[in-house]
Amino acid sequence: LYLRQLISIKIIQAVTHELLSYEDGYPPEEHMVECVIELVSCIGHTLEEATAEGKQLVNECTSQLADMRTNSGYCKRTQLLILDFLDLRKGRWKRKVKHESAKKVSEVHKAARRSAFNGEFFRFEIAGAPPTNLQELQTFRPPVKTKAKPKPVPTGDQPEAKGP
Repeated sequence: LYLRQLISIKIIQAVTHELLSYEDGYPPEEHMVECVIELVSCIGHTLEEATAEGKQLVNECTSQLADMRTNSGYCKRTQLLILDFLDLRKGRWKRKVKHESAKKVSEVHKAARRSAFNGEFFRFEIAGAPPTNLQELQTFRPPVKTKAKPKPVPTGDQPEAKGP
């Protein structure tokens, strides 16, 4: 919703603050940390590029997550999720995405002989970038529906039409 400009940065701030807040001196639960990581991973690039307020929010989330990774006693899975998030931000939000397509057996053998990391199997995308068709969506206007003509009300003179 943020990428489509349907909610403001104030709402994102409130959500991240609520999810990362300590209650009674205890760190947030692991599922809340995962939610923040997913949220900021999805919109981080746009947040940082949009305003100074967005950049400050990403900086705060990053520093809190870095502290939580080492000081909170989370399980390895959560620590690795935090580490992946920190690496994603450090890499300027570029995420490696596996590119799959149907191949002939001979093509698979050729690819196996070559290096698998030459760009054939993977591509990079910017995590949290706004959709490329956003301009299209902003100028899109749905077709205008015309009102259907009302069905005539049968009078006593005409026999009622029965449906199938």
